[in-house]
Amino acid sequence: ENTLAVKVHKFCDGTWFEGQDMIYDGGIFRDVFLTSAPLVQIYDYTVQTDLDQDYVNASLHLSVDIRNLSTKVQSGWTIDVEALDESGKNILSNAVIPVDSIGSNSIQGFTFSQSVTAPKLWSAEVPNLYALVLTLRDGNGIAVETTSMQLGFREVSFTSTQVDSSYRVTTSSWEPIRINGKHLRLKGVNRHDTDPFYGKTSTMECLEEDIRLMQENNINSIRTSHYSNDSYLYWLCNRYGMYVMAETNMESHALMNDSDAKGLFYELGMDRTKTTFERLKNHPSIISWSIGNEMAYTSDPNTSNGIF
Repeated sequence: ENTLAVKVHKFCDGTWFEGQDMIYDGGIFRDVFLTSAPLVQIYDYTVQTDLDQDYVNASLHLSVDIRNLSTKVQSGWTIDVEALDESGKNILSNAVIPVDSIGSNSIQGFTFSQSVTAPKLWSAEVPNLYALVLTLRDGNGIAVETTSMQLGFREVSFTSTQVDSSYRVTTSSWEPIRINGKHLRLKGVNRHDTDPFYGKTSTMECLEEDIRLMQENNINSIRTSHYSNDSYLYWLCNRYGMYVMAETNMESHALMNDSDAKGLFYELGMDRTKTTFERLKNHPSIISWSIGNEMAYTSDPNTSNGIF
């Protein structure tokens, strides 16, 4: 038998990064759960959809990391890739990623690309979705693990702002942000986790009501101020069509004017930004990112604390 113990810290190093202007409350507000995975497993994957110049056909690009936690070298494995439409039809043909030999206690990446003719495109106005299904099979063809998520074919384009070594903007003109080649107008709101009965715990029903009321009032975008949201919110945004600015859980009033302190917490800040991206990178609804709210920047981007 095993004992699962949960310890909630009232104050920790993360407290210095979590100065959001909101209701302060202590405790666990989201689901906590355990998962079980095989010794050879799908460790991570990244999805990209590139549309052609006419925004009609697409290329689906996958990068899949396989982890081998066993003590033996594994070989002859494969990854089946499916993209199912709402009727259950697979729009990919013979999509199999061969998995070469993987050493024990190691992670190895594999890539996949396939052209897709005229997929239904995703946007907030017309949120067409497919189910991306990855199935890992062993050397005998037996399915060992299956994972899936919502897949939306869409392409966001914008003018990247360029700066010189002193952080002065050198870009002189900007094109409007576009999705699938069309101008994108955001009518958005900031959203905090708050429930009239459960405080900072947002139930599924509360999240559904948030999206319903927003869309009834012609709101098409959400900024997740100022932290990552419950996974169900992103599922709803993908399904019903909401553009999302995904924000890292950082607001550092206590540090933003203290250069020495900012340097001390550089690695923690970078870890939060990276884990936010890695967790949410495959959602079609996310069209922009924020490294945090009310952070400070130094004048020298080459210093370690320049990120803040």
